[in-house]
Amino acid sequence: ELLVERGQLFLYESRDELEGDGFGLELRRRAGVVMEVLGADALRQLEPALDHRFSHAVFLPGQAQCLNPHRLVQELAAQFVADGGRIERAQVQRLETRDGQVRRIVTDAGERRIGTLVPGRLACSRPPASPSRWRPSAVITSPSPIPTTRRASRRCGPGASSS
Repeated sequence: ELLVERGQLFLYESRDELEGDGFGLELRRRAGVVMEVLGADALRQLEPALDHRFSHAVFLPGQAQCLNPHRLVQELAAQFVADGGRIERAQVQRLETRDGQVRRIVTDAGERRIGTLVPGRLACSRPPASPSRWRPSAVITSPSPIPTTRRASRRCGPGASSS
């Protein structure tokens, strides 16, 4: 089993701290994430050994954890290829756009017309002056859009922890 559905628990030391996370909670609500806001008593029923400094929590019962991220990526890549996708490794030199969409990618291995571009990782020789200067060093191309699931996290962006 690669994914185990255990839920995710966000802990708060006060009601003010919980309310301070209102923007993140609203993003989850809009995305349809099932959440339970817990007070101290409900929190102790869920996690009896938890430190008593935590008085509030938000529990996301449908969240899963990946036990082996490397294997998960290998499995997803294998399925992608089995479904007709192609994974290529190349140094990106230029992305050509039309109507706001990337339509052609120019790499050190040649040019490719693409349907969907998914950055495999972002890299550059030195930190970019702006996010628009980041260039993908690995891409996945597919003739049709790839369905994705995006879940809000409490902290996101450069330097944020993934906890």
